[in-house]
Amino acid sequence: MSSLRDILAEVNLEQYYETFVKACFDTWEDLSTITEDELEALGIPRGHRRRLQREIARRSGWPEYMALP
Repeated sequence: MSSLRDILAEVNLEQYYETFVKACFDTWEDLSTITEDELEALGIPRGHRRRLQREIARRSGWPEYMALP
């Protein structure tokens, strides 16, 4: 299984690795549970939040052609 840093790098969001780890989201499984409010509180810009949410959905089996819930 890929590390959190590797997955973030795949979607060009590696710059947030330390931010997520400091907020106790230190594995992909942990980060997969993050909420919109938590992302906003961490200062993640909206476009980057959407990119991360799309990757979480994709890795959870959500079809890429469907809008995110």
